[in-house]
Amino acid sequence: MEANQQTVYLGGDMDSHEIKQLFKEFLTQKGVKFVDLGMFENDTTDFAIIKRELNEKVVSEQNPIGVLFFGKKNSA
Repeated sequence: MEANQQTVYLGGDMDSHEIKQLFKEFLTQKGVKFVDLGMFENDTTDFAIIKRELNEKVVSEQNPIGVLFFGKKNSA
């Protein structure tokens, strides 16, 4: 991994947990450095906190990438 490689910051709501996990596996396979800021499975953190933390990382670092995931509950 390059010393100056970009960091990808991830965040998502509870309904996006599954797709975020798949994306993390993809990044791992590609050797991409990432930081998962939450929400995590069974997490009770307010999603607004996750969004704010991701935003702060993106604006305060050089060349970061931020990805927010939003899920949708299936209505059966």
